[in-house]
Amino acid sequence: MPSTPLFQTMIGALLVTVFSGSSLMGQAEFLNRPSDDAVRVATYNLGGFIDDFSDSLFEFDFSAGEFRAVPSLERVFQAVDADVWAFQEMADRNSLDVRNALNAAVPLGNGQSWFAFQRSSQIIASRYPIVDPVFSVPGVPRSPTIASIDLPDDQYDRDLHLINLHLDAGSRSSDRFNRQFEGDRIVDYLRDTRDPTSSVALPFEQPVIVLGDLNDFDATNAVPTLITGDIINENVFGNDSPPDWDGTALLDPMPTQNGVVGGSLTTFQGSFFNSRLDFQFYTDAVITHTNAFVLRTATMSSAALQAAGLLSNDTFFDPSTGLVDHLPVVVDYEVPSVPLLGDFDFDGDVDTNDVDFYLGIIGLPAIDIFEQFDFDGDELVTLADHQFHIENLVQTSNGQTGTCIGDLNLDGVVDVLGDGFTLIGNLGGNGPFRYANGNLNADFAIDVLGDAFLFIANLGKSN
Repeated sequence: MPSTPLFQTMIGALLVTVFSGSSLMGQAEFLNRPSDDAVRVATYNLGGFIDDFSDSLFEFDFSAGEFRAVPSLERVFQAVDADVWAFQEMADRNSLDVRNALNAAVPLGNGQSWFAFQRSSQIIASRYPIVDPVFSVPGVPRSPTIASIDLPDDQYDRDLHLINLHLDAGSRSSDRFNRQFEGDRIVDYLRDTRDPTSSVALPFEQPVIVLGDLNDFDATNAVPTLITGDIINENVFGNDSPPDWDGTALLDPMPTQNGVVGGSLTTFQGSFFNSRLDFQFYTDAVITHTNAFVLRTATMSSAALQAAGLLSNDTFFDPSTGLVDHLPVVVDYEVPSVPLLGDFDFDGDVDTNDVDFYLGIIGLPAIDIFEQFDFDGDELVTLADHQFHIENLVQTSNGQTGTCIGDLNLDGVVDVLGDGFTLIGNLGGNGPFRYANGNLNADFAIDVLGDAFLFIANLGKSN
């Protein structure tokens, strides 16, 4: 059997392919998504110590007639596989270049294209449509890129609102003042997004992610301000305003390099200092995160690099000096999914607990929270809606959707043994007046006229 380095490399790659499947075989597990529904968001400053660094990360493909990412950046795009990217310091490349580069590196298939939106040198790129862009936030010297990500309506019940920031750099007093001023202004903007009368109002409880290069060189108050809403320049921007929907602070997921527990939070390793400059904060009252990491290829094992399709120098700015400039910061978010129709208690199924929501509300106007119980659109909660819910939405133990009224144990059939004896045993009783006990018309009684006669009419029927 040959034992050349090339042969060994080929065998190693084959083993990785055969045994890894869609995961990374325990070698680079931090790159794995925790669930298929997780929305992965990454922030990455592609600028550098020289003005045209972002330009050096893209090369013109003459055959395609467009810019594409250099191989190292393509590998990062592919390994991270984010749904949404927030880039900073992109003065030398525009949103079209970024869109084309992502289309080439991470093609979406079926003729689909990435979306990109740019303000100043900040760009948001997304595999989902970018909507409701905010073109100006007065009072912020470095214009943030702000927009919403239109997540698929059949999968998620709300969209994401992103605020891509690149705060003023430097440690001079004027730099610190500018960072704080910008942080205060963003908190003030977030207050407006929660005001339904504001021109920038968001839908109630739409998740917000504040991310980007915050240039927190010397631990100024700008970062705490963005998290807690503690405004310093109150004479300009008003009182403090905790930015989450429940009146609390945003959550900092505290991503570490390569997801190592207790590992380094550093996202910038320069010639003079190392620091955490790049962040993601979010409204944890309405979404959660299940994974967070800072990608640093230099500290990954050979096996992890091979499994992830990366090289050790891929996130270096200058491999000869070890400088990395900024590293990508990645967070996986769990966004509420579209509720199952008829699942009123949001526990993932439609059962007798959901049927019991009709108890005592028959005849009420279908407004506010009662609108969800009105299936025929007559603006009232009626027995017809109650019947529709049972006959079309309730899930039975035999794997069917919908059953007949009187099927108390939801086995798909109305029978004496499984249902009739239960109803008879509860006739005239003092409750509880649950559907499973024989209350078929959602009133506060289990009786002959309202329930037994209805049961007899459906006896023997099945779904």
